[in-house]
Amino acid sequence: MWTSSQRVRLAVEQKLVNREFPDFSMSWWENVAQFEGWHSPIGSGWYQLRLFLPPHYPDQAPNLYVVNPNPLLKRCGCCSINAEQRSHSFHTWENGPNGCVQICHNRFWDASQTSVLVILKGILWLRAYEAYWATSRPIAEFMRTDGSL
Repeated sequence: MWTSSQRVRLAVEQKLVNREFPDFSMSWWENVAQFEGWHSPIGSGWYQLRLFLPPHYPDQAPNLYVVNPNPLLKRCGCCSINAEQRSHSFHTWENGPNGCVQICHNRFWDASQTSVLVILKGILWLRAYEAYWATSRPIAEFMRTDGSL
C-alpha cells in the first residue's frame, strides 16, 4: 500500500511524465505503479517501454523493460538480446516479466531522481539499439557507464 508521501510523489511524477512524454501513461493501485508508452527513436521501429515503480519507490530504483517487441533480435538475426540476460555489451540486467529485456538505466539510484530521467534513459537505449543495428557496435559504446545519463 502506498504511503501518503508516496502518493504525492506519484502524482507529481505523473504530471512530469505527462508533460515530457505525452505518449506515456501511468497506472497505479495498491502496491503497483507503472508508466508505459510507445516510442520510435528515429522513426524506423516502434518499441513499448514499461517502467515498474517498486513498493519502496522512490527509495528503491524502478525497473525499466522493453516489452514489445519481445524478443529483441540481435543484428545477426539468429538470436535475441533476451538470451543474453545480464550483459555489459547490451547494457542490460536480468530479464523481467515474460522474458522482457531489462535496460540498465542507472547504477547509482537515489530518491532525487525521477521517472522522467529513467524513461529518457530508455529512449536513449532504444536509439543505441538502433545504432547497434546500423553499425554492429555494442550498445554499451553508445551509453555512458558512469551511472549518469
